[in-house]
Amino acid sequence: MQPSAGQGGTLITLTGERMLGGATGVSSVSLADVPAFVESATDTEIVIRAFDGPADGAVGDIVIVGLSGVTVRKINGWTYSGVTSVSPNHGQRGTLVTIKGIAMLASGTEIDELRLAEVVVKEVISANDTEIVVVANFENVQSDQTGDVKIKMDNGQQVARTNAWTYKPTGTVVEVVPSSGQYGTAVTISGTNLLGYGSEFVEITIGGVAPVVHNSSDTEMELTINAGRIW
Repeated sequence: MQPSAGQGGTLITLTGERMLGGATGVSSVSLADVPAFVESATDTEIVIRAFDGPADGAVGDIVIVGLSGVTVRKINGWTYSGVTSVSPNHGQRGTLVTIKGIAMLASGTEIDELRLAEVVVKEVISANDTEIVVVANFENVQSDQTGDVKIKMDNGQQVARTNAWTYKPTGTVVEVVPSSGQYGTAVTISGTNLLGYGSEFVEITIGGVAPVVHNSSDTEMELTINAGRIW
């Protein structure tokens, strides 16, 4: 069969022998206990279209019931792709996001495009069927903007999770006091969302020089200018 994983809307081709079980047609086909729409059916090829399955994904049998009542089954033949978690599920430009799930590549080999709330990510760092790590891109929002996580594969498949990511307003530096100085100058930076929705900063520079940081929060940072060029 091709493909062996996907979500609702996926067109699937089953190939085999005597799949109608001696009948002239099929009564039903199901994928992991979810009925599928039958496009066409012969003894050697059945084309079906998947309906929506569990949002978290699922593995189950392909079951073909012929008009004669005979059942043909492929154990664990189909996987409903699903995104089970997005961590963190909010952020802004530069946020490192880990997406976990089941069969997220949906029988494909490479990700063509990945979107967080309709914004294409800046970078896909790594990707496999169970974990994808990306870097969020910039999106200018004045308030929280929530949308879907969408993974588009090179085979045309798309795996999505509804309302799984929220873009937050960007952080803003409101004031730097004093606004000039050199080595040893004590500086206070005030603003909003200075930590970018993280729990701590990774790097701070002033004039290209990393200062000594005494205290840091979302609204205020206290630091001392380190040795370096005058700023």
